[in-house]
Amino acid sequence: TSNMAMNQDTRDLQAKIIDILHWDWTARIQLIQREANSVADSMAKEAAMAQHDYLEWIVPQPSLVSLIRMDSSVLP
Repeated sequence: TSNMAMNQDTRDLQAKIIDILHWDWTARIQLIQREANSVADSMAKEAAMAQHDYLEWIVPQPSLVSLIRMDSSVLP
């Protein structure tokens, strides 16, 4: 029964993915210089150095806290 429920969940997920792939997508790409978003730049470098496919931080790394404060101080 548990296996049947998992199979149904898988089929439901596949159907949703197929539906999303058929949407009329429009993508806009915009270059943002690393100096304009030091937090994202630092996080990307940190993830690349860690050599993980996926890295999740619940609390900002200490090295990012000052960058977050600097970026937030220039927001309107």
